Amino acid sequence: MNIEYILENLDKIMVYFVPATVFMFAYKLTARYSAKRDIFSATTIIWSYVLTVVLRSVYPQISILAILAFSFAFGFVGGILRNSEFVSCILDQFFYKTLEEDVWYAISDFEKGTTLRVYLSDSDVSYRGYFTEDHKSEDGRQWIVLTNYKKYQGSESHADEPIFDYKEDDTRKIALDTAKISRVEIKYPKNSSKI
Repeated sequence: MNIEYILENLDKIMVYFVPATVFMFAYKLTARYSAKRDIFSATTIIWSYVLTVVLRSVYPQISILAILAFSFAFGFVGGILRNSEFVSCILDQFFYKTLEEDVWYAISDFEKGTTLRVYLSDSDVSYRGYFTEDHKSEDGRQWIVLTNYKKYQGSESHADEPIFDYKEDDTRKIALDTAKISRVEIKYPKNSSKI
């Protein structure tokens, strides 16, 4: 196989992995989706093939650029549908399922806010604050970030006085390693859709 052959057949080669990659890129733009995808994986090749076959069965003379445009549009719309309240409600009511891969996103109310009280397993300290985000580091560890937080001494949730109180300071944030969390209490506003 020489370089001329590859260049002459580049569009035929690309059709085996690019459409699914474009779909996933567009999907990630609109959906809260963090799973990593390999460009040259077997799954990507299969989904690219399926997308191409379906589009070519409807439009036999479709070009690779049109396939990529359709892939982007399908991914974009799919991401919007995935985040819709309607789809979430249907899955929750009839199938008792959620589409969230991440438990932190599943418990979060992004419109009204979510307050967490986080207890650490390696110390007698707990934190209460607004959950804002979570991160997965390159070594696989997961972290959550609280803002407007209070730090407490003691492992019980009854009326205790905070050691530090940054509730009114939204510039203060704390990142907590989820591997060191023993339990979490969740509090939603009264008008939250999560209740």
